[in-house]
Parts: sequence; C-alpha cells; structure tokens
Amino acid sequence: MKHRHLLISALLLVFLAPALAEACICQPAKPLCQHYWETPVVFTGLVVYATDESDKYVVRFSIDEAFRGVEGTEITLRYGGASCSYFFEIGERYLVFADRDPQSGDLSTSICSGTSPISAAGDALAYIRRMTSRTGGGWIFGTVLRIPCHIGRTCSRFPARYFSDDGTPLVGTRVKARSPNDTLETLADGKGRFEFLGVPPGTYRIGVELPPTLTTEEPKEVEVFHGSCAEVDFLAETNGRITGRAVDSNGQPVADAWVDVIPADTERAKDPGEASFDTSQPDGTFELGPLAAGSYLIGVNLRWFPTLESPFPPTYYPGVRDRTQATAIRLEEGEKLALQDFHLPPRLREIPLEVNVLWPNGNPAVASVYLWQEGETASWFAEQTNTDGTRVLRGLEGHTYWVHATMETRDGEVCAKPIRVLANGHVPPVRLELSLAGEGCRAVQHDEEKPPH
Repeated sequence: MKHRHLLISALLLVFLAPALAEACICQPAKPLCQHYWETPVVFTGLVVYATDESDKYVVRFSIDEAFRGVEGTEITLRYGGASCSYFFEIGERYLVFADRDPQSGDLSTSICSGTSPISAAGDALAYIRRMTSRTGGGWIFGTVLRIPCHIGRTCSRFPARYFSDDGTPLVGTRVKARSPNDTLETLADGKGRFEFLGVPPGTYRIGVELPPTLTTEEPKEVEVFHGSCAEVDFLAETNGRITGRAVDSNGQPVADAWVDVIPADTERAKDPGEASFDTSQPDGTFELGPLAAGSYLIGVNLRWFPTLESPFPPTYYPGVRDRTQATAIRLEEGEKLALQDFHLPPRLREIPLEVNVLWPNGNPAVASVYLWQEGETASWFAEQTNTDGTRVLRGLEGHTYWVHATMETRDGEVCAKPIRVLANGHVPPVRLELSLAGEGCRAVQHDEEKPPH
C-alpha cells in the first residue's frame, strides 16, 4: 500500500503546481483519480482564440483528446476575471479541467482546478490515460484519526491530513462500504489508514464503527468508476455531552434561551471557540457537546449580553446569579450526563426606544438606525426609519445602549453622533441629527468590530 500513497502524493504535487504560483488561496487538493471523475469536462487541446469580451475572458480550443464531457472538435471557455483565473497563451496546448455553470452553461477553469500546459502535465496526463482505459474497478481509501479536543472546546473537523502530527490513528476501526448490492468491510491499519481495492463501479456509503465514547461524521457517499478513486477521511472526537431542561419559576419550559457551557476555571469565556452552546427547544431541552472530560459551569448568557431573543440576565446552573454559588459539573471521558431542571429568572422587560432622525434643517430623514449594547464589540442590529424619520427600537431594562444613524447620499455618507441611552422606565425620544459627513462618519464607523464612541 505504501507505493500507492507515494504515487498519490506525487500526483498531488504535479496537480497543484499551477495554483502555487499565484496569489490565490485554493482548497486542499483531492487525489487526481478522484478529482478527474468529479470534474464535468476534461480534455487536452490547442488554444486557437483568447480575448476579453465585455466582463468575460473567452478562450476557444481545438480538441486533441476528449476525456470527459466533450462533444465535437472545438470547445469554448467563458468566465470572469479574478485572482484565481487561469490565462492561456494562443498557440499553446493544455490539459484542462473545466466546470460548467448550472445557470448559463458556460465552462470555466482556474489555477486551482489542475489545468496546466501540456509540458507540465506529463505525469497527470499519463495517469488519466491509464485510468480511462482500466476495467479493474475503483479504489476507496482514507484514514480514521482521533483528533485532540481540549476542555470547553468543540473540536473542528478539518481534512485528516491537517492532523497528521496531532491525530491519533484509531487502529483496528471497522470501516464499511455499502452499496445496494454489496457490503465491503476492512480494518484501519497501524496508521489509521484503510483501503478497498478493485471496487465494482457504483455508489457507496462509507462509514466507521466507533465506541459510544467517540463520535465522528455521518457516513459519506462516493461514486466509483473503473480506474477511479475516492478518498474518505474520518475524524473522531470525544463524545461527552451534557443535557438538561430550562424552566421558569413555575416549572414551565423556556424556549430560545442561549445556554452556554464554559470551563469551571474560566471567569467569562468571551471567545465562542472556548465554549459550547445550544438554544433551548420549545420543550426547554438543550444538549451541549461534544465536550472533553473536565469540570464545567452551565449557564444562560454567560458569554454574550442578553438579547431580545434570550432576554435573561446571566444565570448559572442550577439557577443562581452569583458564580461562586454555581454548581460545577464534572464530565468524564465520553460521558452522557443529564442534569436536573435549570431554573431561569424572569425575562428582562423590553423597553421601547423611540428614535427621531433629522437633517440639520429639522426635516425628517429616512436613514438606517443602529443599536449597540454598551460593552459589546460585535453585536448590533439596524432598522430603517419611517418617512417621518421615526423608528421605535427595543432594548432590555437596565441595559445601556448606543444609538446611531447613518445614510448614503450622492455626495457620500452622512451620519449622526451616537447617543448613549439607559433603557430604564420611560426613555424620552432620542433625537439624532445627520450633521456629520466624510471623516466625521469614519470616526464613528459602524462596523461589527468597533462600536461607536
């Protein structure tokens, strides 16, 4: 099996060579024997025409060898220019991998597609010629790895090759390839690799059997042809989970509560990557995970400010505001832990915030108004004022907000100076005057990373 993996690695290098030369970020390469069968049009040809037509780059080829999806002796590619665009030389021959636009039917290629001059496509072209003439079935291969998952962090599943240094091979894992007519089985080897050779053409669902303490992706479907291959990788992670039910003071289920789980030794996990979360269902239930073994705190709105959708003050399980009184939950490796009911406090009362946007001459302005919660750097929403310049926004009682307005005109952006508002009791109407422009607006730029000051 070793020589096959070396062959695939070599072909990947040849296959990616054009992409590495440009300032373009390409997706991780698939093996050529898989990419070929997933690409609708593959051919070699001579460029006989190339030009810019309107906003499209148009290239016409005289076909030398038609491998997939080609009819006739000529073919035309038509696509927009971008950083990943492939540009051809008239009079040169190329190996082309092309995709078809589902709406227009236009064919396109890029420096990420594997397209290359014939002079640089020797190994790939030879492999395609051999592959299209074979009748010995296909090849399905891949790896099964366990990836590290740290306390409080839901692991991300990237292609297994990214984890070659960190992933642990799951030796002896049973892998099954099921088709309507047959089921193939094998075991992962000492490096977590598996393969099925001489697979009859058809569609297969590939899945792995893991112990209940681990979880991985759902079975993956691949199509196999004579001479083709399909790489299928599985990344497993610990399957610890915490379930519970959010209820109000009367024991009734609470829906849409934002339930967080954070490491018990963390004061406040502001980074979403440092905690798992779930939104409670109509029956109040929630599930947190997969989680690594460790000690956790469960709560509502622990990482974000209360919102209109989840209008509860930060509260820790089993129903306390003071973190020192919270119950720490110890989760063992792969454990499924069910909690007693999580009692939430009353919802915060909504406070109407009437906004009136005016031009400097006092006339009403139709503008976009923005509402930030003070202290939050990436949470805001916008609404447009009515024709009389008014709009009623909603805040939560006891919370402080910034209100801002902006508008695009023929001369550029105009905006109002943000006003700080405490949502408490009856709030007088907020008057915003579009008196700033240009640099003045940029100083109070309303993007997701910087609230107005």
